[in-house]
Amino acid sequence: MDCFNTADTVVKDVRMLQHNQGLMFAVNVCRRRIELGEYCQLELFHAACASGHVVVMTSAVYGRMRLGRCVKQDYGFIGCSANVLRYADRLCSGRQTCQFPVAQLHGSQPCPDDLTPYLEASYQCVPGNWPSPPAFC
Repeated sequence: MDCFNTADTVVKDVRMLQHNQGLMFAVNVCRRRIELGEYCQLELFHAACASGHVVVMTSAVYGRMRLGRCVKQDYGFIGCSANVLRYADRLCSGRQTCQFPVAQLHGSQPCPDDLTPYLEASYQCVPGNWPSPPAFC
C-alpha cells in the first residue's frame, strides 16, 4: 500500500502491531498529521479514527513534564516523567477507537505522590482494519 498524497508524506514505514491477544498485522504508516494532547489526571484519554483507519500511538509520557493546562504551579518537580508508550500502545494501537482513564497510570507515577501528574500523548490514524478474531468450531 502506497501513500497517495506524497506532498504530505514525511516518512513511509511498515510497522507490526501486536494486540494483547497475540494477533499481528502490518499497516503502512504514512506520517501526516499527528494528534497531540495533554490529558489531566481525572480525564479520559480518547483516540478515534475514521472508518478504515486505526490508531498508532506515537508517544505517551506520564508525569509533570511542564507547566500548562494540567500543571499550574512548579513545586520543584517539573520534568519528572515516565514513558508509558508500551501501555498506551497495548490499549490503543491497531484499534479504530480507544479510551482509558489517565488515573489508571498512577502506578507509573515517577513524581512524589502528593503532586498530580498528567498524560501527554500523541497518535496518528493510518489506513488499516483491526482483524476479526479467528472463528472457532
